Amino acid sequence: METELLDRRELLQFLESRGYRMTYAFLVRASAPSGKNNGPPIERMEGQGRKHLYCAKKALAWAEENVELVPRVVTRRRASRSSLHAAA
Repeated sequence: METELLDRRELLQFLESRGYRMTYAFLVRASAPSGKNNGPPIERMEGQGRKHLYCAKKALAWAEENVELVPRVVTRRRASRSSLHAAA
C-alpha cells in the first residue's frame, strides 16, 4: 500500500491541525539545501525538482523533534465600538 504524499501547503495544514504552527516560508527555508536541509524529509520531487512531496507520518516525526508545539488558544471576540457606546 502506497503512502499518501502531501505537497507543502497540504503538509502545513496537516501539521497545524496537530498543533505545530509554522509559515510556508519557514518550511521552504528548512527544506532547502542552503538551509542545511533541516526540514521534514522529502519523499519525492516532481516537476523537475520544483514540487516537493512529503510523507505525513515522517513529517510528523520531524515536527515532534524539531518544532515547538503551540497550544490552541481560544480568544474572545473584541467588542465593537458601537457595542461599547451602547453600554455607556
